Amino acid sequence: MTRSTKLVTVIVAVLSLVACAPGSDYRTPPGLTVVPSITAPTRADQPLPEGFPRLGGVGPGALLSLAAFGDIDPKVYETGADTWRMVYRTVDPDGRSVSATGVLSIPGGTPPKGGWPLLVYTHGNTGVDYDCGPSLRPDLAKLASTVGAWLDNGYAVVVPDYQGIGGDRSSPGLPFLNAPVLGQDVINAVRAVRRATPDVTRQFAIFGRSLGATAAWGANGAIGRTELAKDLLGVVALVPPVDLTQLPQRAAAGTLMRDETLLYYFTVAQLKRTVRPTIDLGDYFRGALISREDLARKCTGPRSAEAARLLQGVGPGEVVKPTPENAARMSEALAALRPESKLTAPMYVLYGGQDHYVDPASVARALDRACGAGSVIEWYLLPLGGHENLGGSASTNAIDWVRSRFEGVAPRDFCRRPSKAAS
Repeated sequence: MTRSTKLVTVIVAVLSLVACAPGSDYRTPPGLTVVPSITAPTRADQPLPEGFPRLGGVGPGALLSLAAFGDIDPKVYETGADTWRMVYRTVDPDGRSVSATGVLSIPGGTPPKGGWPLLVYTHGNTGVDYDCGPSLRPDLAKLASTVGAWLDNGYAVVVPDYQGIGGDRSSPGLPFLNAPVLGQDVINAVRAVRRATPDVTRQFAIFGRSLGATAAWGANGAIGRTELAKDLLGVVALVPPVDLTQLPQRAAAGTLMRDETLLYYFTVAQLKRTVRPTIDLGDYFRGALISREDLARKCTGPRSAEAARLLQGVGPGEVVKPTPENAARMSEALAALRPESKLTAPMYVLYGGQDHYVDPASVARALDRACGAGSVIEWYLLPLGGHENLGGSASTNAIDWVRSRFEGVAPRDFCRRPSKAAS
């Protein structure tokens, strides 16, 4: 099996685990091909180049700490890579400086001229509470196979946790599906990487799925106003929940699907915690989602299985049909979570016609807005694709698309063709 084949096999298998609701099952599926051991010694005990890391500072992207990830999963360690937990500065929904966490892995051996190509992997939902970040788990919340595969194919990989889930008990938690805020976390993670090591390229790509696709799309919208704009080669966004504005109206009509109920709930609950404290959850939900909110947020520890069972039992019956006023108010709040329309770098989008979390019509609306603003996008609606598994060779093509960006291949632009997102 070639290295490229291993990358595709591993990542496609892991992408089949995409899910938005906390408490989702992230177990490795049967038949997953993992990265084999590499006999070359790691560089884990070797110092970084002189002058690195550059710690300190107060601006966005300032690197506050860089610590060896000593207990990282063998699927990462055995590639020969060095891996660190990093803490860096970003901005919260109110524009205040806060810390965020993430994981940086650099392939072993001598970097190629110009450095290792940098891949920002923006992960799907691992939970909204303060201790739900992948950097807090040796297996990176079951992302170790994916990270190891990218490493084994010669990419440096940074996995931002996103703010709010890196272990600080005082945190309000994740700004769930808040594309502008999550996008800033991604941008500032790249800045932090540049302060950590000179062994990566200036140019980089972003690969995100589900919640991570929201973060990736958000970064692509915001990065145009930064010094990184010219360095972003492209963005992959798989099954992206980037326009939730119609969920209150669907709740009022009683047409929400069960999985959409969870998406809607965690978005509104985290809006209350992070941006709009005056929201009354009782205007939108009832039952266990109100009385057992603290349990519903659990992603680790002895009660995480109980939390998963609670969420599995949630359905449309826990949704209150909002008044027209409350529905309009919530739609306005949800509109503020959408990414900017004009995108800086080319983007590749895949979404499914059978997705029970993300209404395909919502992705089509987001694509129309982005195309109307002059963005460059290649996208595919897969009629039989679901949220957990798009099927076919779709994900393989997305990985190839990333490679082509680093190789300088011109991207395709479906925004300029006669039929747009509805096709």
